[in-house]
Amino acid sequence: MTQLSIKLPAKLEAKARARAVQGGHDTLDSYLKSLVIEDIDEYLDPKIEQLLIERLDDPRPDIEATPEFWKNLHARIQRKVAKQSKGKKK
Repeated sequence: MTQLSIKLPAKLEAKARARAVQGGHDTLDSYLKSLVIEDIDEYLDPKIEQLLIERLDDPRPDIEATPEFWKNLHARIQRKVAKQSKGKKK
């Protein structure tokens, strides 16, 4: 897990700590983590979420996301976008 650090003005930190307590969080870290998770989950596409859930039960072997994997994936996406762009120009 990645650890992040932020600096807050004292006034803002005090307000954040008060909100954390109001929200039932044991720590300010817990409160801030919940805000980030909530923000990210809000933008998670339901289709992608469903695919990820289905993949958990998929019997196929895991895929290792190596730099080569990302390079190949990027190339495949570029080819697909280029192909779709050509189709729209006609």
